Amino acid sequence: MRMKAMRAVIGVIAVAALGGVAALGQRTDISGSYFKTFNASTSGDDTEQTTTNSSGGVAGWRQIRSPLLGYEMSFAYNPENQTLSPVKGACGLLCQNTPTPLKVRDMEIAGDWIASMNLGPVRPFILGGLGALVFATSSTAIAPDTNTLARVAYIGGAGADIALQPRFGLRVQYRESFYKAPNLLPVYPPTGKYTQTGEPMAGVYIRLGALPKAH
Repeated sequence: MRMKAMRAVIGVIAVAALGGVAALGQRTDISGSYFKTFNASTSGDDTEQTTTNSSGGVAGWRQIRSPLLGYEMSFAYNPENQTLSPVKGACGLLCQNTPTPLKVRDMEIAGDWIASMNLGPVRPFILGGLGALVFATSSTAIAPDTNTLARVAYIGGAGADIALQPRFGLRVQYRESFYKAPNLLPVYPPTGKYTQTGEPMAGVYIRLGALPKAH
């Protein structure tokens, strides 16, 4: 359902933009948002990798130059736990391996392309881009040898800005990140599978620079 809804929003914005939406004046803003993650699990090569859902925050800088030309740089952080365990009934690993929980800190630096349109106080948008997703693990007595590594993340999403004042407003959006599951514990082979994280977000933005003059 969430993918169908995103496709519908993307279609509406694309048709409006290509149909001759009036050019936007350049606008720049900074933003901060809270998000909740919904993670998919992976399984492969006798390893089961499960990631708990968690909460985090993201800060961003965005510039819109036209309906089809906008860009954003962002930094996101969220702590989460992962558990590695043998696939039930598989003994490719040592059979005495027990489920191993890991404390993981996720950090992502991303760059996105943005298309948007102006509908009075509401500005819907779509975005897509790439990010560097870093998984930083903490060693424990159960897992003294862990890996900290990075993955390329493919990002897509949609949302809307809701102006409350000329310089201030709300930003709501939903993003999906696709990336290869990280190999965080040497004793377990990597699953070798791609996984995804869904992130509904809500926050605020503040416009920078001079505002357009009223006519």
